[in-house]
Amino acid sequence: MSDDAAQILLRMKAAYAGCRSYADEGVVSTTFFGPQRRTERRPFSTRFLRPDGFLFEFRSRRGEDHWDQYAVWMDDGQPRSWWTLEPGRDAPATLGHALAGATGVSAGSAHRVPHLLMPDLNENREGPSVITATIITTPEAASQNCVVVERPRRMGSVEQMWIDSSSYLIRRVVEPRHTLGLPPPDAIEVLKAAHPEHAETVARAFAQLAKQEPVEVESITTYQGAFDVDVTMEELRFIPSVE
Repeated sequence: MSDDAAQILLRMKAAYAGCRSYADEGVVSTTFFGPQRRTERRPFSTRFLRPDGFLFEFRSRRGEDHWDQYAVWMDDGQPRSWWTLEPGRDAPATLGHALAGATGVSAGSAHRVPHLLMPDLNENREGPSVITATIITTPEAASQNCVVVERPRRMGSVEQMWIDSSSYLIRRVVEPRHTLGLPPPDAIEVLKAAHPEHAETVARAFAQLAKQEPVEVESITTYQGAFDVDVTMEELRFIPSVE
């Protein structure tokens, strides 16, 4: 990895780990290529206030008129989660487990920023390797005062992270077109551990996915985030708001 890429990633991590508060709104747009090309959009938001104020929420469309909602938050020091498809407020063992349960269905947005804000959540899981990370040049990123760091992911694809040159905020993450595969076995085990009551369902779902034909996808995640903003206790309180 070049020294420039290493330095940028270290400064980015320090900015997230050292901020007083953080807030964002974003969208994950995933395009599936095939006979019937389609794009799925998953809006999300994050609110964070040290030492333990946290709320992450994302939504996914169900049909034409409804959205499913998934939230992970802290309630008086205790992790909580809620999902439209599994009504009831769960009490996961750890916040890391709660976020692991939301990572796949949120297309990764539940993992990336929360784990930067709270590095202790990583629990020895370093995520994508950065050994061969490099800086790539794109006119669009440069016009937005961003440096693009490209690095490999565990699934065999790459991610291109647009990092603001002044604030070190992540502005965009692009996973160029690639073949979608199953997550590694350890990732599946993490998901099962996050929701032990549904471990058999998770195992069956991934077994079914393994039988399907490979599909090519492209993912673009956009962030509108800011460090050290005012985050109120009301903003950290979760209230289900979709059907």
